[in-house]
Amino acid sequence: MKKIILVIVMECIAYSGMTQSVGIGTNLPHSSSIVEMKSTTQGMLIPRITIEQRNAISSPVQGLMIYQTDSVQGFYYYNGLLWSAQIGQQNLILLRKYVYSPTSTNEIWIANIDGTNLHQVPVILPPGITLGNEFKLAPTGDKIIFEARATNISYIYSCKLDGSNVIKIIEYPLSSGSLILSGVY
Repeated sequence: MKKIILVIVMECIAYSGMTQSVGIGTNLPHSSSIVEMKSTTQGMLIPRITIEQRNAISSPVQGLMIYQTDSVQGFYYYNGLLWSAQIGQQNLILLRKYVYSPTSTNEIWIANIDGTNLHQVPVILPPGITLGNEFKLAPTGDKIIFEARATNISYIYSCKLDGSNVIKIIEYPLSSGSLILSGVY
């Protein structure tokens, strides 16, 4: 009987230890947290990896967070479907770009949302293919998605922000209707 009571007491102690919070830099972590850290001289450092290393993570769990060191640098989290950039409201205007084409030209231009850093993106398309009417900046901010046209055919292409790495994504007969760029690229 004493052994049974001892086992029950030990299990209660072990269980109560598992429900407590861990404090780093504090003896009284908040009860709603698993870990609480406090410091006035240090920060928390999460894994810093490249986009290639990030994309190589096998079956990332929803909520996984990393700091991406190349391409569009910053904090990213896995939302259960794709990696999403985590940016604050103050940084949104600084990071956002605007892509457009002057109506009478066959050019793509890009600028910051405030109009600064305006420059042409030199895109080279195959002979007989010209730029269409739709241009979007991919949500990752590292490429431009755009429509192009040839006789009776519409295309969706992508390229890097400097105009390199032009890739045809889809080809679509114009007789079937128009292509509209929307969604996740």
